Amino acid sequence: MEAICGLPPSASGASPELGFPIKSVLTLLEAVIKQVVKSIDGVLDWLPVSVLHVVISLTAGLLQRMYALNLCEYRISYDLTPYGDLAILTAFAPSAADLPCGDPAQSVKVPQADVVLVHLACLHALLARCPRDPRWHCAQADISVNPIVLQKLSSAADFKAAVRSYLVAASLATNFFADPEFAEVIDHGSLSYCLVKLGAHVAAAVLYQTFPSDEIAYGLRILHLNVDILTQLIQCPELNASNPVPSKKDMEQRILRSYFRELCRLYLVPERVHYV
Repeated sequence: MEAICGLPPSASGASPELGFPIKSVLTLLEAVIKQVVKSIDGVLDWLPVSVLHVVISLTAGLLQRMYALNLCEYRISYDLTPYGDLAILTAFAPSAADLPCGDPAQSVKVPQADVVLVHLACLHALLARCPRDPRWHCAQADISVNPIVLQKLSSAADFKAAVRSYLVAASLATNFFADPEFAEVIDHGSLSYCLVKLGAHVAAAVLYQTFPSDEIAYGLRILHLNVDILTQLIQCPELNASNPVPSKKDMEQRILRSYFRELCRLYLVPERVHYV
């Protein structure tokens, strides 16, 4: 994996003077992908986690870049946030104006199927080797909702698997919802969307009313159901109008913590089998 070691120092952050060396980075990434594909079953087991992180960030960014330029054969729709700044730079860094072939992504010679293969293999390896890192559970949830498939093929989302991954990520990031600011960590929009798709409208209504989302399509659908479960939850003596705002906020957070833990029990704990 000498190619990874050859990444320029600026590959982990853009230099104001030189900019992000996107062409050099993609050239090195091609060499890495070729090496990984040759021994995909074994090489990811011994590579350092830091190297896996670099590779998955670069492949995630490259696929997004190619998709934005209409160069990608695959349907790409995932959030780059779990992959970090390197993925965002790879996806959106401007190319040098003097390049004769246009954008560097147009010069990538490795098959796109190999890029997707390495990306998914790295994700599975990171989930296995870093099971307590919420980033990779978020990434897995995104791919469960929007599988990476050829654009000419249809795909079926696994919303239940996505809900599980989102809940695992949220519980890990917030010490099982003990963090007083846990609401800011949760991807409530995606989680609400998946719950609606599963028919769990009450749970989705709680999330939607508590964490207003910019996406209104499924939000309107929830509101049309006239579900006011959150109002019922907070109509208790601790939250009456005479209490100060901090007290009401604290009680609301306690209710939400309990609610999220109950969601984890419903979706993450396997059903018990009773034997006669």
